Amino acid sequence: MAEAASSAAVHARFRLIPDVHLSLQVHGSILLPPRFNAGCVDGNDSVVAGHVDRQGTLFNLEPHKCSDPSWCDQPALPGNMVTCVHHAIDAIGRDPPCSAFGWNDGAAAARLPG
Repeated sequence: MAEAASSAAVHARFRLIPDVHLSLQVHGSILLPPRFNAGCVDGNDSVVAGHVDRQGTLFNLEPHKCSDPSWCDQPALPGNMVTCVHHAIDAIGRDPPCSAFGWNDGAAAARLPG
């Protein structure tokens, strides 16, 4: 009985919030909007990102959370990028374009710049 109660407590705390990151690339450049008013790594460059509703529809309900997007040459990515985003952009250029960044040690959030 105690094992079932413990399992229920773990499941009650776990909540998955799916999000999507969109890499818009044109002729070797990538669109990088800086994070703004997001409450986490504000001022650092990222890609277009957001949460997904239960139907899988993508829409921007928080346009106030990014500012002045700019196109950046991909080989010269800025140093103030969100760590996991920089890693993902590097992985997209590899063959195969795959990464398990942050899944092996559970400490990806600790590596965010800031």
